[in-house]
Order: sequence, then C-alpha cells, then structure tokens
Amino acid sequence: MGTKAAKKNRTRNHQVNFYMNDEEYRKLTKLVTESGLNKQTYLINATLGATLANPEALKDIPKLLSELTELLNQFKGIGINCNQMAKIANTYNQPANENKLKELANDVHETGKEVLPLCQSLKLLIRELNLQQH
Repeated sequence: MGTKAAKKNRTRNHQVNFYMNDEEYRKLTKLVTESGLNKQTYLINATLGATLANPEALKDIPKLLSELTELLNQFKGIGINCNQMAKIANTYNQPANENKLKELANDVHETGKEVLPLCQSLKLLIRELNLQQH
C-alpha cells in the first residue's frame, strides 16, 4: 500500500511473520493486553530486553497511590489547622490552645504511622520490579 519512497524512509524495514499454537497465542495476547502496548511494541521491547513488568506486581500501585494521596491530604489539613491557630495567636497576641496543639501533634503522629507501611509496600514493589529487570 505504501510507496517505495515511504518504505525507503522506514526505520524498521524488516517484516517478521511467524506461527504460534493456540496456547502461545493466548498467552501473548494476554500479556500484550495487560501491558497496554500493541503487539509490535511489546515484542520489540521484549526482544531488546526492556523490562515488561508483571501486571500482577503493578496491580497494587493505584491503591497505594490513592492511600498516599489521602494521607498527604490529611497532613495538608493538619498544616492548615496549625496555620489558623498561629494566625489567631498572633492576631490576638494569645498563646495557642495547648489542648488543640496536643491534638494536632497526635494527628500528625497517627497519620505518620499510616504512611510507614505504605512506603514499605512501595519499596517492596519497586524492589520486585527491579528484580524483573535482571
């Protein structure tokens, strides 16, 4: 369908055709679908040794990111509360409410305890993905 000039300008000018049995084809199709790539890109990346991450290892990433985003929003809210207390204390030349400060410190501590396991999960996931590269 293409002209000779178009074929001459291609960076990939070798066409590869081969046969697979049903099981091989199903597995290839599944891997390609899970990767989000087209077959050509998937096979070229696999041939060149690119990391084709195991979709099973990647499935937890959206959940972890969502949880981390939620925790970061909680930290942002705590920061806003601290700023409001500082503004009130400075405006009215009064010390901040000690009980409220203790409550905010406790919020920071509790939220921080939730961040640690998420970071550990991400660290393990990254380690698993790095192992797949080798």
